[in-house]
Amino acid sequence: MNVDSEEEIRKVQFTGRASYIINLPKKWIVKHNIKQGDPLVVAPEPDGSLRISPKSLSAGDNSSEAVMKVDPDLDTDALTRRLISLYLSGYNTVRLIASGGVNLVQREAIKDLIRTRFVGTEIVSESSESMTLQVLMSLPELPVEDALRRMSIITGFMLRDAFGAVETMDKNLASSVIKADDEVDRFSLYVIRQLISAVRSQLVMKEIRLSSPVECLGYRMVVKTVERMADHAARIASTVLSMDRKLDPSTLADLAEFKALDSQALEDSLSALFKRDYAMADGVFALVGRCRKLDAKLLARLTERKGIDETSLRLVTEDLRRWAEYSADIAEVVLNLTVVAS
Repeated sequence: MNVDSEEEIRKVQFTGRASYIINLPKKWIVKHNIKQGDPLVVAPEPDGSLRISPKSLSAGDNSSEAVMKVDPDLDTDALTRRLISLYLSGYNTVRLIASGGVNLVQREAIKDLIRTRFVGTEIVSESSESMTLQVLMSLPELPVEDALRRMSIITGFMLRDAFGAVETMDKNLASSVIKADDEVDRFSLYVIRQLISAVRSQLVMKEIRLSSPVECLGYRMVVKTVERMADHAARIASTVLSMDRKLDPSTLADLAEFKALDSQALEDSLSALFKRDYAMADGVFALVGRCRKLDAKLLARLTERKGIDETSLRLVTEDLRRWAEYSADIAEVVLNLTVVAS
C-alpha cells in the first residue's frame, strides 16, 4: 500500500492507564527514518483532524538544500525565475554548479537578484564552477505581519513621493520612487516564502503568528495586492519622467485629494487586517466610492478644457483609481476573514 496516496484505517486502543494509542504505518516510519524514542509533533488542525509529523519536518528543515545545474547558454531571465522558485519553495541553501563555469553575465544576474529581491540571503562560497547561496534569516526574525507592515509603509511613501514629483516635476524624486519598488518586491517574496512554508507546517504557521491555512491564503492575496499598489506608484513616477510641463493648479488640487483618499484607504484596509476589524474594513468602500467620483471628475475635465497634458493626466488618474480598487480588494479579504466573528 502506498501510504502517501492512500488512507489507512487505524483503531484507537486503550492501554488501561488512561491513555489512548494508535499504530503508525511502517512504511511512513521507514521513509522518515524514525527510531524508537524519536519525538513526533502532534498538531490539531482547524478542521478537527490531527497532523503527525517528524519534529525536524514540522519545524522547517533549516538544512534543506537544492542543487541547480547551470547551463552556460541559460539566459539570465530563466536563471532568475528558477532561483526565485527555489527561494519561494523554502530552500535555505542553493548550490549552483556549472561544468563549464558560471559565466560573468550569469554571476552578475545572480548577485543583482540577491541584492534586490531576496531578504537575508548571501553568497557564502564562490568558485569558477559553482556558487552557493544561503538564506541566513530564520522565520521568527521577521514575522509576516511585520514584513507586511514594512511593505505597506514603503508603498505609502512611494505614493507620497510620486505625487510630490507630479507637483514639482522633480525627476530625481521620481527616479527614487521607481527604485523603491525593488524593496517592496523583496518583502513580497519573503512573505510569500513564509506563507508557503506555513501551509506545509503547523509549527511554522505558529512561528510566523498565523492561525490557519485560510489566513495564509488571505495574507497571500494582500501581499500581492500591496505589491501591485507599489507598481502603480512607480508608474506614476515613470509618467513624471516623460512630462514636459506641470499640470494646472485646479487639476493638481483634485489629484492631491485623490492621493490623500488613496493613502487613507491603504492605511485603513491594512489596519483592519491587523486588528481583524470588520467595521473598519467595510468603511474602506466609502473611501473608494469617493475616489471613483474624483476619477470621473478628472476625466470629464479632459473633454471640457484645452491645454491640459491629457496623456499624463489620464495615466496618473488611472493609477490612482487602480490603487483605490486594490485597497477595496484588501478590505474584501478582511471581510472574508472576519465575517464569522462580526
